[in-house]
Amino acid sequence: MGALEEGEPDTDYVFAVGAYNEAEGEDGEPVLLSARTLPSDGTPAFSLWPPIAVRAHSPSPGVVTVTWEDPNPEQDIENEIDGTQRHYLIQYGIYQLEQLSKMRSNSRSVKLTDLLPGKEYEIAVKVVGDDGRESPWSIRDIVLTPPDPTQEVSRYDWECDFEKDMCGMRNGDGVHWIRAGGTPPADSGKDHNRKHLSVVIRSKRD
Repeated sequence: MGALEEGEPDTDYVFAVGAYNEAEGEDGEPVLLSARTLPSDGTPAFSLWPPIAVRAHSPSPGVVTVTWEDPNPEQDIENEIDGTQRHYLIQYGIYQLEQLSKMRSNSRSVKLTDLLPGKEYEIAVKVVGDDGRESPWSIRDIVLTPPDPTQEVSRYDWECDFEKDMCGMRNGDGVHWIRAGGTPPADSGKDHNRKHLSVVIRSKRD
C-alpha cells in the first residue's frame, strides 16, 4: 500500500495501478483509480447522493405535487443563521419529449401548476449543496394528470366530429339519437324498434 504525501488539498487525482512481471510483455493491464483529497479546512469532501423516494401525485387537472427524501446529512454550516442552505432542483416535462422545465425549492416538496390535463409527466430531483456541488438526478417518477372534465364530450359527438347533420341523426327525446325523419323508439313493439336506429349518448369515461 502506498501513500501520496504531498498532494494538494481539495484536488482530484487519477492513479494507474497495474501488476508488474519480470517476464517481458507479461505486465498486467493498468487499472485507473480516482480520489479526492480533503479540503484544507477539514470539512469532509464527499459526493452528494441523489434524492430518494421521489413521489409525484396529481390531485387535479394541471396540478402535480412532488415529495422526496434527502439521504445526505446536514452540515454544521447549514444550521448557522447566515449559513448557505442547500436547495433542490426539480426537472419536469411531458414524458418522452425533450422540452423540460426546471424550478428550485428549499423544501423537500413542491407543487407544479399550469400543466396540461390528461398527460404523462416525468419528474426528477437533484440536491444542490451549500457549496454549489450538485448530486446526480434522482430516479424519475412518472405521473398522469387527470383529464379536464369540462372538455369531455359524448361518444356520439366524437365519432361524428361534432357534425351531427353529417351523420343523419337528430336528438329525438333528449336521450336517444335517431335517424333524421324518424321517431324515438317505443318501449313496446319490436317491429317498430327495428325501423329506427337509437344511439344513447355516453361519456368517454364509460
